[in-house]
Amino acid sequence: MPGRVESAVADEIAAAVEVRPGLAAIAFNLAQLLDNPRAASRHAAAAKVLVGVLADLGKVGAPRRRSGLSVVRQMTEKGGA
Repeated sequence: MPGRVESAVADEIAAAVEVRPGLAAIAFNLAQLLDNPRAASRHAAAAKVLVGVLADLGKVGAPRRRSGLSVVRQMTEKGGA
């Protein structure tokens, strides 16, 4: 039976599992570590790493933000400005 953290991680990264299975596996393993009360001394470090992994997984499928310069360049090339 998955713990609270593992369940929350599974819900949060459901869309990214197929695209980034390696990062998803890392997130699940870190979540299992955080659910283990006998590993309390490692919780702070695991939580820090998990936050970074979740941030990377959150970028999956998100449209890339273009810089202001590239927008202006595109407008100029099209004769829009």
